[in-house]
Amino acid sequence: MTEPILETTLVTPAQIRESLQSLGVHPGQILIVHSSMKRIGWVIGGARTVVDALLSILGPTGTLVMPAQSGDNSEPSFWVAPPVPSDWWPQIRELTPAFDPQVTPLRRMGAIAECFWHYPGVQRSNHPLDSFIAHGPAATGIVSSQPLEAGLGEQSPTQKLYDLDARVLLLGVDYDNCTVMHLAEFLSRSRITVRQGSAILENGQRVWREYQDLALDSDEFIQPGRLLDATGQVRRGQVGLADCRLFRVRDAVDETVSWLKANRHHRILPEEKPALLETLKKKPIENLFAIGDLENFPLEADFLDVLALYQPDSAQRLDSLVVRYHQNLIVACPEKTCLMEPLRSVSDHPSIQFISGRTDVLKQLMPHRPEFDFRSMSLLSIEKSNFRPFEPTPAMAAQLATYQEPEVASLADIPALADLFASITEFSHSTDREERIRELTTAMESGSCHYAIQRDQGQIIASAGTTAENSTSAMIVGVCTALQHRGRGIASRLVSSLCNQLIGQRFQSLALFYDNPDAGRIYRRLGFTDTGDWMMASRKNQTVLQTLERN
Repeated sequence: MTEPILETTLVTPAQIRESLQSLGVHPGQILIVHSSMKRIGWVIGGARTVVDALLSILGPTGTLVMPAQSGDNSEPSFWVAPPVPSDWWPQIRELTPAFDPQVTPLRRMGAIAECFWHYPGVQRSNHPLDSFIAHGPAATGIVSSQPLEAGLGEQSPTQKLYDLDARVLLLGVDYDNCTVMHLAEFLSRSRITVRQGSAILENGQRVWREYQDLALDSDEFIQPGRLLDATGQVRRGQVGLADCRLFRVRDAVDETVSWLKANRHHRILPEEKPALLETLKKKPIENLFAIGDLENFPLEADFLDVLALYQPDSAQRLDSLVVRYHQNLIVACPEKTCLMEPLRSVSDHPSIQFISGRTDVLKQLMPHRPEFDFRSMSLLSIEKSNFRPFEPTPAMAAQLATYQEPEVASLADIPALADLFASITEFSHSTDREERIRELTTAMESGSCHYAIQRDQGQIIASAGTTAENSTSAMIVGVCTALQHRGRGIASRLVSSLCNQLIGQRFQSLALFYDNPDAGRIYRRLGFTDTGDWMMASRKNQTVLQTLERN
């Protein structure tokens, strides 16, 4: 059975050409086109008619460019439309064919770009995810090189189109399809970095290569696009039934940079660091994680982003600070409230698995992040004057005597520590084993975390550690005991030992958070007191999300 004709207007080749010329497409332009064929109407000759009209108008001195992205050659854990089961990810990384500019299909680029790709003389850039196709005298210069990292950034075809004063044609699509506006995300430093991955050829061999990129978000281009419309720098018209816009790449990128700088967090520069630390240290326990990350790691570390948003009425007053440490997002807010839309934006990427911060702040974020489970925690702290060493009961003392003395964990113990955490119900949901090993290694190598461990017959059966160690304090984390060894005071002894060694020696105070009442009673017996309310959010697994979506 033939499919019904959905379009209501018959569009001829002559009408296509006349409409494009009326819109402002003319010979000699460098033009990048983003398009939706179905928005135009029923075009005689289909996509080929549109491509022919564009090439004919631009002529031999003009250059036609289109995005040629292949989004399925990317890190599968980031896929959301639709997601795939996590147990598929290893095979996807292992078996996805290497990108080949001659044969790798375009994905969701539309019929016009798909048609143009097959024209004689069209060149394609060699990027596995964000390639471009071009035809004309400027094509080689635009697509001949594109870095793997920052593939839409300052060394990419988007920057070359900016430098060449190219034009953009949105043919039946809105600004959220405008690929060149991604350049603004790099120029404004307004996005967190992510560890992307793609299958590529290296020395003739197919490999899965991880590389740094930004958490790009074209959905946010609509608002700066509307501002650009209001400037009068955009020519509006129709091609068939399709609403169209024609404008300069520079105007779109510059407007988007301005909007992002005013409305979104930015990755901080080194000269901002001292003033931010001064602000954070006014509440050293509440901001312990952020202070530790700023003091311990270089801003250019691939596992770290520090992003600041200043209040609209002052470039000096901090609205909120967001720290990405591996898959974790930490929110610091010096006031009682902060702007929520920027926090929603910065926490939007699927690479973020955990969000933590003050309870009153995260409660405001909760409606914007339904894909996360939020847990309330109690935040405790202790100083030397309050510390009361652990005193086991006689029965506990007898049991503890059967164990060897606690040890300080080394880098070699990290895999065993990760396995212990995976066996603890309260910790098992927190992150996968490889990511946990990566995070522990990063922290231990930097000297910002230390663990006391208890062994039994060579196996690590309990631990208590520190993290985010900074100039005044540290957070106690990883307090746990294997199920069959609980109730013997092992973890209490480890925490007490850490407090005895560190408070007044290296740190003015220590802090921890908990949501287990039994653990709270143990910590209070050691002298910990309430400091505030904390909240942690963890991303729901895909099975839960899919169930929610069906309901």
